[in-house]
Amino acid sequence: MVDLADPDRDHVDLLWFPTGGGKTEAYLGLTAFQILYRRLTDAARRHEGGVDVLMRYTLRLLTVQQFQRAAALICACEAIRIERKDLGEAPISLGLYVGGDATPNRVSKALEALDLEHDGQKPKSTPRQLLECPVCGSRLDADCYERAPDDAGIDIRCPNEVCATGGKPLPVMTVDDFIYNAPPSLLIGTIDKFAQLPRRNDIRALFGLDGGLRPGLIVQDELHLISGPLGSIAGLYETVVDLLCTDDGIRPKVIGSTATIGQARRQVRALFDRPVLQFPPSGFEAADSFFAVRDKDGPDRLYVGLCSAGRSPKFALQAAAAALLQGIGHLVNVGADPALADPFWTAVLYFNSLRELGGAHVLLQDDIPRQIAFLASRLGGGARVLETDAIELSSRVSSRDLPDFLAQLGNPLTDGSDPFEPEPRDAVLASNMISVGVDVSRLGLMLVNGQPKSTAEYIQASSRVGRGIDGLVMTLYNFGRPRDVSHFEHFLTYHGALYRSVEATSVTPWAPRARDKALHAVIVAAVRHLSHGMDGDEDAVDFDAKAEDVRLLIAAIRQRADTASEGIEAEAAAEDIDAIVEEWAWRGAGARAAGTDLLYWKRPAPFGKTRPYLMTSAEEGGQPGTLAWITPNSMREVEPSTAFVLKSISRRP
Repeated sequence: MVDLADPDRDHVDLLWFPTGGGKTEAYLGLTAFQILYRRLTDAARRHEGGVDVLMRYTLRLLTVQQFQRAAALICACEAIRIERKDLGEAPISLGLYVGGDATPNRVSKALEALDLEHDGQKPKSTPRQLLECPVCGSRLDADCYERAPDDAGIDIRCPNEVCATGGKPLPVMTVDDFIYNAPPSLLIGTIDKFAQLPRRNDIRALFGLDGGLRPGLIVQDELHLISGPLGSIAGLYETVVDLLCTDDGIRPKVIGSTATIGQARRQVRALFDRPVLQFPPSGFEAADSFFAVRDKDGPDRLYVGLCSAGRSPKFALQAAAAALLQGIGHLVNVGADPALADPFWTAVLYFNSLRELGGAHVLLQDDIPRQIAFLASRLGGGARVLETDAIELSSRVSSRDLPDFLAQLGNPLTDGSDPFEPEPRDAVLASNMISVGVDVSRLGLMLVNGQPKSTAEYIQASSRVGRGIDGLVMTLYNFGRPRDVSHFEHFLTYHGALYRSVEATSVTPWAPRARDKALHAVIVAAVRHLSHGMDGDEDAVDFDAKAEDVRLLIAAIRQRADTASEGIEAEAAAEDIDAIVEEWAWRGAGARAAGTDLLYWKRPAPFGKTRPYLMTSAEEGGQPGTLAWITPNSMREVEPSTAFVLKSISRRP
């Protein structure tokens, strides 16, 4: 990080640690080092600020929770800056950079959502993403979020009068417009947001392209998730991100983090076009690598396999769930210590599909309570009464509810002496949304309904419980599925070497279909932001393929296609690049001849007219007669919607 000429700087350092091993703490520590070191050694950074670290995730639940954890770090760094006199005047701040479904991206919508929050209503998305003060832990309700003077931002103030913040606003931003106006030291976002690179001009501020300083560190957590179609498109856009962060030929440092990965060298080469170094390196034995030693006397996680032979999967699920829920409830009723019972009070029910998860809602309201009553009669005690609205963590849940759900899961089981103490939740119905990065330390019980599709997902999901405490994972196998039966029959062998079975992922950024979807966006983004005089919304008409800076950018993209694909797609990618450049030059010449502009992105004009444009949203699809490139707004699979009308036809008898 310090020696920019060190040859190891170009490597991707991959933290490969078991889940719960401290990867987040490791790269948050490195983040603090990067921010404070640059403040001490760079006068411009002290005066102007800017983005020091880009931290990217793939899932919104993961992004929101890691944002809450990083807030404590940034508040500590800002407190150090205020205390010392040599870290500059620019605040050390944190920004949450996610889609509009989670937090409003525009100022007007953010202030409107804030007004609704103050009125006790629930907007679809909200800038209120921190529910607890990262300094003292006090509850941050809607009244703690207020408009800054002249609507220049949203101030978040802790209500605790003795909090170390002293009543000053927290250095946290959750709205895109405010982030562009004052780029934060640490920017945490979803990887999908960087699909906006060819579309938006104000995103330049994040990369210091108008006189600021470039980000020096990129942290890619949960690297194994950057695979498949998402990884292929992300690998293309990574070409632009790398170019935008490169300063005087010095590329940013890249840190990867994962607990489950196979063939990391190929994946890292395809994504980042760099070699990889794994940390910690292998030791002489698995239990001691010098950097990590297995704690033989510490908490452990017990896996139990249960097969539904002779019973329907539905009956097996409700019987197993009822036994787990009533079992711990009975122990508490007969006098068990609530502190010891707390890890097993909230059951996490994990499902491999939304269809199965949806059916579990009905089970929790009907079949499972009946089974609990039966078990209670056999045990000679009272039946545990379940809540009627179990928490669901899946893609069907609104982003605005996720922070509150995570906070509720942290409520511990108590002796009930304090009537104002919040009750712990009974059950959580979860899809693979929960399987990555979610860290609720009190959870210790999980029921996995069916063997997940991959070993990596199984490891990640089951590791959400038993983090620092003893945990119990019960895997319920469907006897009607041969794959489940095979896992049940080889249960001990499989779990005895679980990490050995992790599957390799596929990342092919320069494959033909990936190039069809996004190669033009990569070229446009690179030229728009790094070629002189091309950054304005209407400057696409001025494209000159023979300009020196354009030729250098095209050459860099060609070189990346060659090395990242290890020569396999070099020739075909070069042909596609030439075709895109030629078409852009032709369309620009046509617009100049017609005396009109050429917009980068489709934009409505007054009186219903639309000026010529280079790209249009993939959600809209191609319009007949237009030459615009169909460009994704996300790095995931995007298809245009089809409108239809359902008409009721009455028939006479």
